[in-house]
Amino acid sequence: MVSRLTLGTAQLGLDYGINNKSGKPLKKKALEILEFAFTNGIRSFDTASAYGDSETILGDFLRSKEHSSCYITSKLGPLAKNNIRHNNLEQEIFQRIQTSLTNLKIECIDNYLIHDFQDIALYDELIPILIKAKNSGLIKSIGVSVYTPQEAEKIIEITEFDTIQIPLSILDQRFLKNLLLKRLKECGFTIFSRSVFLQGLLFMDVNNLPLNLVSANKYLTELNRLAQENSTNPSKMALGFVNSIEEIDSIIIGVDSVLQLKQNIEDFKSLDIFPFDTSIFANIDENIIDPRKW
Repeated sequence: MVSRLTLGTAQLGLDYGINNKSGKPLKKKALEILEFAFTNGIRSFDTASAYGDSETILGDFLRSKEHSSCYITSKLGPLAKNNIRHNNLEQEIFQRIQTSLTNLKIECIDNYLIHDFQDIALYDELIPILIKAKNSGLIKSIGVSVYTPQEAEKIIEITEFDTIQIPLSILDQRFLKNLLLKRLKECGFTIFSRSVFLQGLLFMDVNNLPLNLVSANKYLTELNRLAQENSTNPSKMALGFVNSIEEIDSIIIGVDSVLQLKQNIEDFKSLDIFPFDTSIFANIDENIIDPRKW
């Protein structure tokens, strides 16, 4: 079963996040983070073959758990970018799935996503191969990770997909337009939201932003002002905003310490009805809200 919070593990396998000053945690610390998440009701974990050794670390954690008590998402690494040929595609994909299963020490991946949206258009046989893997019992659900509403629009009617992962935050409201989330739900998608904290951008010192993100200053300043005026904090506002969107099934959060995770969980558990007018954040330049452009 998917828990309302999903722990993203990119930080556990890579130096990840614009505001991550401590770097990738030691394996012992990473396992402590996973255990703390599990103990506090988080049963959904998000990883990928592209996240360094996060699959292996998560696998070491899962070895001591009943797999049925956890929901695992992993992802198929980019194909075209790695020059994978069509005549070798099925063997390549099945081998990658098996490698992920071995790393994760499980027999079936609950949710397997296409990590690079472009691969869908470039490989006509990709979805049929994933359906074959699903029918073989290697994966339970298939889906895609997208960056833009335009990408979501293109896959909304691909009936083979079960899940979708989208970026969504108080500063990134693109997917709330044109009833997109409602339409995805009507088509039966399970929706995961990521980047709730924009990789830590929401917590950066407004006077110490990288040159390419100086234009984010006014939005972060306004976010901090709203938080202070309402005796709350940016983390709680960010979580509260995404949690208020009923179409979202699970919110992916990423941390690099138990202390950080503890604070996130405490913030989440104390959320009330989201009362804020966020229209000031509704149309922010993609150069600010899309990490690929940083």
